[in-house]
Amino acid sequence: MSALCIAHQFDDAMHDWLRQRLPAGTRLDQLSAHDPWGVPAGTTVLLVTNGKLRSLTRDRPIWADALEWMHIWPTGLDDAPGWLFDLPHVTVSRGAAAVAIAEYVLATMLDFEKRPTALRVTSAAAWTPATPGGLRGRSLGLFGFGEIGRAVAHRALAFGMTVRATRRQSQTPAPDGVAFVSLDQLCATSDHLVLCAPLTPDTVGLFDDARFAQCQAGQHLINVARGALIRPESLRSALGARIARASLDVWTVEPPPEGHWVYDHPHVHLTAHTSSRGPSTEARLRDILHGNLAAWLQSRPADLFGRVDPDQRYKA
Repeated sequence: MSALCIAHQFDDAMHDWLRQRLPAGTRLDQLSAHDPWGVPAGTTVLLVTNGKLRSLTRDRPIWADALEWMHIWPTGLDDAPGWLFDLPHVTVSRGAAAVAIAEYVLATMLDFEKRPTALRVTSAAAWTPATPGGLRGRSLGLFGFGEIGRAVAHRALAFGMTVRATRRQSQTPAPDGVAFVSLDQLCATSDHLVLCAPLTPDTVGLFDDARFAQCQAGQHLINVARGALIRPESLRSALGARIARASLDVWTVEPPPEGHWVYDHPHVHLTAHTSSRGPSTEARLRDILHGNLAAWLQSRPADLFGRVDPDQRYKA
């Protein structure tokens, strides 16, 4: 490896955190928030924060010639330019947000079934007992079975749900309590359908009119992946019919423009891309970066966690 020259897009606190973990003499450059891609010549390691890839030039910059390793704080790579996958080593923080997202998914399912806000009484006259639903015996479908899908399944099984999933590769057996099925079967048999698969050329717009027509009537759809998995107008047509409620933490363009129908649709619960946030995520992000820095400093690039497959352009 060449001399260690690291550039990063983190804040002052993370700059100090990095400095404490690097050997003396390491060049450590903190990139400006106003120019996050003003990478100095000779940089060999680049640490990228959330949401920056979409502003990265589509043409390979000169500074990339010396780059040996890029670590990307989040996991989504759909905004990355093609040349990034030609770098010697690219890693992402695989699974860092799995716990937070799984808790979000469980919260939305419980809210859909238990309806705590709707059941609240504010006067004696409104004191009429109601019978909410529950998760036990309900069917959960997971479109995608990576770190997030597994974390959701683990928690759903504890509630007594029936869990089915799809995945890109099925060479390994399904874990106890989870059945791998086709996407058609998943849509047709799920009370709660969770989208937690990556956005790839094969999945863009996959949930269209035809797909929603296959969905079980009264289904609760939850999207914690990417907004572009869903065709917005197809979802709009399905809401209140096949889809009883859509709990959406993502949208095709974030935020949707003012006055967009998704904000006030009675069958939509929209949140501002918050499912991945939380103390468990921050702790895991740092753990992954700390481990990868240690592997790099010890000249063990093969041990980097969250390596990206350059052919599939996703996590290996």
